[in-house]
Amino acid sequence: MFSFRRIFGGEVDPVLRPVLVSVGFGAFGQFAFFAFFAVWALTQRDAPATHVGLAYSCSAIAAVGGSLLGGRLSDRIGRQPVIFTGAVIQGLAPAILLVPQLPLALAYGVLVTMGFSQPVRGTAQRALLADLVGDDRREEAFGAFRVVLNAGATLGPVVGAALVSWRWDSLFAAITVAFALSSLAALRLPESARRPATGPPASLLPLLRDRTFLAVFAATLAGWCTYSAFELLTPISLTQSHGLEPATWGLLYALNPVVIVLLQLRVTRWAASASRGARLAAGVLLMGTPYFLFELNDALAVIVVVLLVVVVGEMLWAPASEALVAGMAPPGLRGVYLGTANAASWGGMALAPALGLQVRAAFGERGMWLLVAATASAGAILYLVAAQRAQQESGRDRPPLGHEDPADAGDAPGDRERGGRGRAAARRPDRQPARAAGR
Repeated sequence: MFSFRRIFGGEVDPVLRPVLVSVGFGAFGQFAFFAFFAVWALTQRDAPATHVGLAYSCSAIAAVGGSLLGGRLSDRIGRQPVIFTGAVIQGLAPAILLVPQLPLALAYGVLVTMGFSQPVRGTAQRALLADLVGDDRREEAFGAFRVVLNAGATLGPVVGAALVSWRWDSLFAAITVAFALSSLAALRLPESARRPATGPPASLLPLLRDRTFLAVFAATLAGWCTYSAFELLTPISLTQSHGLEPATWGLLYALNPVVIVLLQLRVTRWAASASRGARLAAGVLLMGTPYFLFELNDALAVIVVVLLVVVVGEMLWAPASEALVAGMAPPGLRGVYLGTANAASWGGMALAPALGLQVRAAFGERGMWLLVAATASAGAILYLVAAQRAQQESGRDRPPLGHEDPADAGDAPGDRERGGRGRAAARRPDRQPARAAGR
């Protein structure tokens, strides 16, 4: 008999399931699209490589704006409308690529639209996960989010590869269907997701005045720079300096999402006794320091060990970092806080190759890995300081914004019989001024 706990190492709160279903179908479509768009443009449309690269850069820049806008919108009008609309846009955009002889400029526009829409939807989904559970369960919720996201990251490119071997139109049609299913799942989100947050108007000014959040933002930027070393710098190092075949790297890279799907919830549970600051610091350091082993030995077994250490660090860091931001946001600004932190991820992804490869050209591999380790160390220190300050402030300026009982989730099984949804509407602190002290 299928056992979710036995396979994935944990259970999913029923109130989170519609959110995670929407995330899963969206992740499938997202990763299938981004894995093959460049190949399609280069091989099927004879697009210049420089133009494709520029289009991807524009898509990443648009994603920064999408992260900021998605959080603000979800606070103003509710999480569900933003999630649903984002999924609809992401479903319609790839369908445009089915038009015969579509001008390349419009195809690039589809890429930019997909880059912009993804964090709009993703930020609202993260904010909703944080809304539905208390602070003590947020890391588990974000861990489940990562399991589903990485399952989509694995299945999307695999199924996409099978479809493009038949015909390209089938890939874009499948992506459209995946986002349509994500949209349908978004219609089943809890009632509370349809209401705007109650609190001050969504603005970036509170963030600029929040020194703790600024420390978290800097730590997040450093954390994503460190993580990006795995995705963007490691393949260049291994294939260019250590003689690894690109196909072998592809197989090694696939270990990452598979390990996350199987172990994320287990690692989150095993590490729960450590403080959040310690988990964040340890996670970033594990992601950024093992690469020096390549200088000593570049055997395949050593490479596998390094990548496994990195993914353990990632599993410690990622859920805790999002839970930290979600827990420190004032009432009505959770989406803004998460969206701004999510924008830092795109900044880190952009800075890592730009700085890392420049240092590699000037000082060699050792210099590049030294930069990564230094960035990880800075991120670890910032996380320790920020987590400690957030914990101190939680009892004063930011009282925890969580649910006092399971009924506060508002849509758990049995709540309909007990009137739980009604109690949730009355008690939810991020929806009612009476509990607007913080979260």
